Amino acid sequence: MRLEGKVAMVTGGGAGIGRAIVLAMAREGADVFIPDIQAANAEAVVAEAKGLGRRAAALRTDVTKEPEIEAAIAEGMRALGCIDILVNNAGVVPALGHPFTRQVEADWDRVFNVNLKSVFFTCKHIAAHFMERRYGKIVNISSIAGPLSSQSMP
Repeated sequence: MRLEGKVAMVTGGGAGIGRAIVLAMAREGADVFIPDIQAANAEAVVAEAKGLGRRAAALRTDVTKEPEIEAAIAEGMRALGCIDILVNNAGVVPALGHPFTRQVEADWDRVFNVNLKSVFFTCKHIAAHFMERRYGKIVNISSIAGPLSSQSMP
């Protein structure tokens, strides 16, 4: 078990790729903390991780809100003792179903806030913890959508 004794925080770990990351880390021995806006999904993945013999916890978190990120990191450390690995996985795609030329500023703000601003918030607030311990790993997940184009993306 390569991650035995480590604690991983995976944003957006309640579904999709995030869920797969959480469960892979749990299978490798990590305990997991899941801040996710979909609390029920996150709790379901917590149950799956516990079924693999790992400690796990979740907190409903809007990653676009800096105070919620601060609270999530504090809760993860309270519940599991520390955080060794941060995986910034939470992400959204632009409003699908209508062309870029019909999107509104709120569509862009949502994509920017979830996909980029949240990474700034999590890294900013976990950094002091990692520096104090002189240990920590950050994994930032990005999308294939960056080099591709579609009608719904600029």
